[in-house]
Amino acid sequence: MTYKTHILGGVLAGLAVAQSIQINSTMDVATVVGISTVASLLPDIDIPNSKVGNKMGVISKGINSVFGHRGLFHSPLLYLVIGFLLMNKVPYMILLGALVGVGSHLFLDMFNSTGIPVLYPLSKSKISVAKIKTRSFGEGVFAVLLVVGIAFMVYKMFI
Repeated sequence: MTYKTHILGGVLAGLAVAQSIQINSTMDVATVVGISTVASLLPDIDIPNSKVGNKMGVISKGINSVFGHRGLFHSPLLYLVIGFLLMNKVPYMILLGALVGVGSHLFLDMFNSTGIPVLYPLSKSKISVAKIKTRSFGEGVFAVLLVVGIAFMVYKMFI
């Protein structure tokens, strides 16, 4: 998926979580959705020419040379450990938004034929649930569905 699709996924996931746990504060909803949107790009730090990889420069190149793309930074286990370690150190809405955004990225990458290594580093086997190619017509359709989902969530917030 491209960064644009991941951003849409981060927005939708943030809205869905904010609504499902009934966050009532506009500021808290904005925090979760905003952090989720930014965090939806973080797993691609392992690609030096990605949006986040470009910003991180030599760090991204180092991560890529050690772990490759869709290795450690595409493993849900990494983020579960990070979430656990930060649980009492980071405000709840910020941590929630970050984990939701990263989770949306990993979820969307499972729709690519490459998939993600769900149990990395315990196993390098990757799980894929579909074969949508990056920048394909299928990704475009997927992006439109995400926009429809966002519109539906925003509509539900105001009725």
